Amino acid sequence: MKREIPLPDSVGILMMDCDGVLTDGGMYFDASGQAMKRFDVKDGLALVWLAEQGFPTAVISGDASAITAARCEKLRIGQALLGRMDKHDAVAEALAEAGVDAAGAVFIGDDVTDLPAIQMVGLGIAVADA
Repeated sequence: MKREIPLPDSVGILMMDCDGVLTDGGMYFDASGQAMKRFDVKDGLALVWLAEQGFPTAVISGDASAITAARCEKLRIGQALLGRMDKHDAVAEALAEAGVDAAGAVFIGDDVTDLPAIQMVGLGIAVADA
């Protein structure tokens, strides 16, 4: 079922970090050292609804794991800029791709590496346990 989500005209893209924003920030490792992450499904439905509306989304993460890539695909994230520690340049790239000015962007982060992104957009958000 397609749902209509009212969005402010002034917001043109939602960007976010992955670990600590879409996850609880913890990581699990099996006996062979393979990393696993726990994603909160409560975030997922709203992001899929945004995709259904054609609203631009991006995940900008220093992690380039297959786990993160798979979650971005499942959530239908428009741009998955993974393995990007320079968040400023990655945000600039995402904005250019979406054709959105920084003032019309939202970025959600949780760590000091997210500060350049949070500071360059119109609305920068830090999660509660950042």
